[in-house]
Parts: sequence; C-alpha cells; structure tokens
Amino acid sequence: MFMDDLKLYGKNERQIDSLINTVQAVSEDIGMEFGIDKCGVLNLKRGKVVESDGIEMPNGVS
Repeated sequence: MFMDDLKLYGKNERQIDSLINTVQAVSEDIGMEFGIDKCGVLNLKRGKVVESDGIEMPNGVS
C-alpha cells in the first residue's frame, strides 16, 4: 500500500507539527512507514520561500 505525495498545510509550525503527529499515528496504525529521505518542509511567507529543509519526525527520526 502506498500513500504518495501527501502535502500538509498549516498556518504555523505548531499546526504542522500536529498534522505530522496525526499522519504518523495513522500510518503506524495501518502499518505504513514514511520514506523520510523523500520528505521535506517548505516555509513560505507572502508567497516567497523563507526556508526549505528536511523534516524531523516526532520520534526523532530525520
């Protein structure tokens, strides 16, 4: 089973962290793993890239 190209949108880092926690919990419940090396974060402000980085999972995996 695959869940490709999932995008999460939030107003701030706290909201995104909450969404990541939810997705991770659901993924664990259904036995799926993240391709963490393919994940990333893009932070925009007024339509311009402010920061682009990798992602760190709540369990400390990055």
